[in-house]
Amino acid sequence: MLRNIPHSFEWFTEDGRTYIRRKKRFNWWRGKAPQAEKLLAQKRLGTYHSKTRRIIVPISGNRDLGYIKRNLSSNPPSERHGLTIIFAAMHRLSELARYDPNGLERHLYGTSNWLITEFMTNSADQFIDQMASVITGFQFWRPAIRTP
Repeated sequence: MLRNIPHSFEWFTEDGRTYIRRKKRFNWWRGKAPQAEKLLAQKRLGTYHSKTRRIIVPISGNRDLGYIKRNLSSNPPSERHGLTIIFAAMHRLSELARYDPNGLERHLYGTSNWLITEFMTNSADQFIDQMASVITGFQFWRPAIRTP
C-alpha cells in the first residue's frame, strides 16, 4: 500500500506507528516578524492547505481518516473533486435502479457488492460533510465519535 503513494508524499514510522506526510513544506515566520511577513506566511499556509486538500480527501466515519488520491494519466477521474465523483456515482446508481434494474441486481449480487453497499451506506454523509467543508472552509465530523 505505501509503495503506491504519490511522489510528493513520504511515510515514516514513529513510536511504532506509521505516518504519511507531504515532502513539500512552506516558510513560516520567525520571532518578531513584521506584519507583512506574517500575512505572506498565512497566505502561503492557505495555498499549501488548499493544494493538500485536493490530494488528501477526508473520509466520514468514526475516526479522523482520509485517503490520498493517486494521480494516474490512465485515471482522469482522479483529477476531479470528490463531490463530483460521489454525485456521478449516485446518479449512475439511480439510473440503473430506474432504467436497468436487472443490471443493478447483477451488480448487487456480484463480486463487488460489498463496495456498492459500503458506498450506499456512507456516501450521503460523506457528501454532506464534504459540501459543508467546501462551503465553510472547516472540517466536519459527526459529534462525539473521534478517538484519540
